[in-house]
Amino acid sequence: MKLENTPVLTKLKANNNKLEKLNFINTPLLAKLYIFDNELEKIDMNTLPALSYLDARHNPMPDEFYDFLDSLASLTALHDGNADDWQ
Repeated sequence: MKLENTPVLTKLKANNNKLEKLNFINTPLLAKLYIFDNELEKIDMNTLPALSYLDARHNPMPDEFYDFLDSLASLTALHDGNADDWQ
């Protein structure tokens, strides 16, 4: 899914959609992103300069990406680690 030309969007909820890709173009004010329970492996954080809250639980993202999210001081990221960790 590609989300583009939404320059005033500040919050997006896309939970439970089986999304495999989510690309953002011209979403400079997006501050809160809820992508709980999808099939996403990563999000390009460079396209989300205002993002301060991310709920990425229940996605097959690699542990390295979760570590990267945790390292961002300006971001509160909810995740539960790689799904393989819980099997």
